[in-house]
Amino acid sequence: MKNNSGILPTEYNVIVRPVDVETKTKGGLIIPDEKADRDGFSRTEGTLVAVSPLAFNYDVWPDGTQPPQVGDVVVFSKYQATNIVGRDGADYWLMKDKSIAGVMEPAASNSGPFIDHEMMRKFYADKEGATADE
Repeated sequence: MKNNSGILPTEYNVIVRPVDVETKTKGGLIIPDEKADRDGFSRTEGTLVAVSPLAFNYDVWPDGTQPPQVGDVVVFSKYQATNIVGRDGADYWLMKDKSIAGVMEPAASNSGPFIDHEMMRKFYADKEGATADE
């Protein structure tokens, strides 16, 4: 992911692009600006855009884990950031690396239920074989 913000964080800071706030309800009602602004400042999810060289630079990471990477969708604490408008005109949040509470796992590419087709073939083959033998 390219950093189009033009902001390079220093020390233990990171840049996050927060998710957009809904301006209409599912039913089509327009949400008042005051509520949208309030909801905007209480967002807790966004995409990690830039990381300073010192961010997430702790001595020990648990085995099998890695620090958040640019492009990860992260969850962070409410009201722990400074709102900055980037060169591209988009809103970004500058926050400390310790404000990042977690990384969202990517959604499965197949939205349907998991089906093990090989197992299903064996199941039906065994069932057909048992019926023919009886």
